[in-house]
Amino acid sequence: MDNRPDLPPLESVEAGSRQILPVLIIMPMTLTPVAVVMILGFLFYRPYLGTEAWVLSGILVLLALWVAGRMLSGFFSYKTDPTGLALGGPLRRAFIPWGEVNEAYTKEAASEKVIILQATSGRFTIAPHGTAGRQGDLVIASIRQHLGKIGKADRITLPAAALSLWDIIPEELPREMDWTGPSRLGENIAAAFVFLMFGAGLVFMWSDVREKPMSLTLALPYTLAVAFIFRTLLPPSFLRKAVSVVLREDYLEARFVVGKASMMWSEVTSAYWNNEGLVIAGGRPRREIRIPWAMKSDDSSMLILAIIRRLRTAGVPQAVTIPDVLRCFERTTGPQDGAELRLSKAEVRLIRWGIASVGILIAVAPMLRPPSEPMVTIIATALSLLWLLVSGPLVNSYYIRVDSEGFTRAFLGRKRFISWQEVAQSAWSPLGRSIRLKNANGKTLTEITMCFGTEEDRVRMQAALRGRTDTLIPPKPWLARLWGSGE
Repeated sequence: MDNRPDLPPLESVEAGSRQILPVLIIMPMTLTPVAVVMILGFLFYRPYLGTEAWVLSGILVLLALWVAGRMLSGFFSYKTDPTGLALGGPLRRAFIPWGEVNEAYTKEAASEKVIILQATSGRFTIAPHGTAGRQGDLVIASIRQHLGKIGKADRITLPAAALSLWDIIPEELPREMDWTGPSRLGENIAAAFVFLMFGAGLVFMWSDVREKPMSLTLALPYTLAVAFIFRTLLPPSFLRKAVSVVLREDYLEARFVVGKASMMWSEVTSAYWNNEGLVIAGGRPRREIRIPWAMKSDDSSMLILAIIRRLRTAGVPQAVTIPDVLRCFERTTGPQDGAELRLSKAEVRLIRWGIASVGILIAVAPMLRPPSEPMVTIIATALSLLWLLVSGPLVNSYYIRVDSEGFTRAFLGRKRFISWQEVAQSAWSPLGRSIRLKNANGKTLTEITMCFGTEEDRVRMQAALRGRTDTLIPPKPWLARLWGSGE
């Protein structure tokens, strides 16, 4: 990665949202269950409440305040430029000049890899994927590019998706094409059903408020959640999704369920991949075009790649990651090398504490419902502690391994081995995240799913499997030919 050239679009990247609306939606939904439990408990069970109930109530209040504080003090937007990194949140702002960064490194967090910046003004945790989605890859790549200029990016690891920014898209792709998407009748029916379902929920919630004022604690956050969904999620994904696209050298045109929009390439100000397709925005007034990806359509895949290639040379060049299923992976490991995939540290912690939390909830539940059952609390607490003691080795015992001899799956000391000599054919999933190994009769020997472990290990496992060219068939042969012609 050290010899990869700097990309102009990464000099200035902006991702995330400064809007406080998502925070105002999430907070009531998080705090309402706490409030309901406490209010009902003190109204109906107050004569029976013992010391443990008051202690538990205090813990719940502190937990709710901690969650609220974390949300309000967190960062929701990230912006880089040649001078530094700007961070924004509901109640907090920060700017970190590149020259003031003393140390930078990648760290594995609960659900993603984050960047830790130790600057003169303090320590900052950069976790852009939580609020910026796939645009978070651009933020990390931009930070690494800027810090690389001053020799402080050696310990920053790029996500696998970000590496696609340097992929050279072959010229054999068409520069102009017309595409019509599949029928969206089922999607339209589903959207209408969702609208009716949420509408019925609103009517039901508010119809009981007059007779049962307590139901206001549920009706209000539900209404805010519905408003948030219909305001920010449904319109972009439904009304702005293209049903047909016209790609030309100087402009892009899309037709929607209602209306159409066209955009000159010189007007494009932002573009990114959001796991469902391409989102392109720009122009005055601002317009947005969402181009869906149809996994079963080769024309759709060609259109996506052709548009990404054109965006790289637009009026304002855009850095857009290429989805894994349309990439040609570098074979960093081959048939002669081994690849092993285990649960990441974050996944192990999630499994251990997730199951333990169920036991803890069972343990405290009798405290809120008289008469108390102390034996239930004792047994549930003991089982939770026992699980935490034995679950580490238990969960870590699962792994899958690929080497020159074959494939191995192990759990609790039991291993299953499949020799490559038994494998006659294979079938990749459309997204390239799992593969079925079959024998000469077409019988499935095993299915390898790569949805766990660290990102680097997953990419290494995919490369090792794709390296078995004598037995494994790529999911899209035309893609293999296309990328091969571009080398």
